[in-house]
Amino acid sequence: MSGDKCAVAGAYHDHDFDFDAYRRSTEPTLATVSCLPREDIVRAESPPVQAWESFFHRHSDKATFFKKRRYLVLEFPELLDKAGEYAATNNFVKCRLLEIGCGYGSSLAAIMEANPDLICFACDLSTTALHLLDRALGDIYKQRLTAFICDVVKNDIPCHLVLPGSMDFVLMTFMLSAIGRKEEHQAVFHRAYAALRPGGLLLFRDYGWCDAKMVRSRNRIGQQLYKRADGTLAYFFTAEDINQLAITAGFHVQECKYATVLSKNRATREELKRVFVHAKLQRGDG
Repeated sequence: MSGDKCAVAGAYHDHDFDFDAYRRSTEPTLATVSCLPREDIVRAESPPVQAWESFFHRHSDKATFFKKRRYLVLEFPELLDKAGEYAATNNFVKCRLLEIGCGYGSSLAAIMEANPDLICFACDLSTTALHLLDRALGDIYKQRLTAFICDVVKNDIPCHLVLPGSMDFVLMTFMLSAIGRKEEHQAVFHRAYAALRPGGLLLFRDYGWCDAKMVRSRNRIGQQLYKRADGTLAYFFTAEDINQLAITAGFHVQECKYATVLSKNRATREELKRVFVHAKLQRGDG
């Protein structure tokens, strides 16, 4: 990558502490957390659309609530390097990326800024999120960005917007964890696979087992599923979970690992041990 692209991306950390040692010390604490009463679990597992609409409404006036995820172009350098190499032979001339669960656009903002040749498509189940995305990025990237409503748990990605087998990249960052059931996770993986061209990559990052947010939460509704105070869900994945979802969907697993990050609160100086699952998954040639 060029020097200016590195400056845009900033620093990237993925091994600030040993995951296995941290897991051994943390799992006994997690085992003491009881599940919520059954009636609370039923309510928590209801369709999440309204909870996310309320979430984005609450934060609609906070322009800095979601910062640009500049680390993504270091975590997934293919978005810069391979995109440039592939553009010369791509039938669409320029590389194409679909983000599933784009939200407010914090991932796209960083990626499109770093790679001015990338054509992007984005979907979310929240109309409010897409309104905020358009407000933040629509004028800047209107020639390179197509955003649309789609609940990928229930519906196929519209083929008149995203031709099956046409995407060079599918990006999923912190969206699968908002879905509560394993069969729904699998449905999303199958739809991501269908969108990719042969050889295309699914780039994945989400909350991992023993993450600080999991350790702190007491609103447990399943072994790996928690309810946030705002009504949204948080599922904490193991690397084995993502590996199995990928293989079942037909992907070749290039990378699937834990990324461990020490995050410090500048105001309180408190240090949090964050755990994420990072994966690069390739669609086969067939």
